[in-house]
Amino acid sequence: MVGCFFAIAANISEAFGYESWIEEFGLADSNAKQKYLASIYWAAVTISTVGYGDIVPTNAIEMTVGLGLIFSGVAFYSYIVSKLSNLFSTVKENKIITREEIVTDFAGKQRFTEHLTKRVQYFFKTNRTDNSSLIF
Repeated sequence: MVGCFFAIAANISEAFGYESWIEEFGLADSNAKQKYLASIYWAAVTISTVGYGDIVPTNAIEMTVGLGLIFSGVAFYSYIVSKLSNLFSTVKENKIITREEIVTDFAGKQRFTEHLTKRVQYFFKTNRTDNSSLIF
């Protein structure tokens, strides 16, 4: 879509008599497929913040459209980064549940006696492995 907007900006510029990036880049006599490919290339390079600068807007209309598309790209990246940050922060906040808590919860649901619950907890305390806690 971004490439289409940049190509449309060139067409509007030409309609108003301005020289567009299509003419500047040497695609004036090219078919629509080559123009579309060049505009998609510009969009990918610009929105990905690489910005090689080989295809550039040549008039105010194209610059305005380009700035709007760049700001949209920045907003999109900001949204994605904030969502990923939120996701990673909630992963860190996940509760670490020990075996003792799991046994206590299970014993309560299964209505173990207090003596049996303590014996099972003692078993897990004395027979620890490297994975003494689970992350949920």
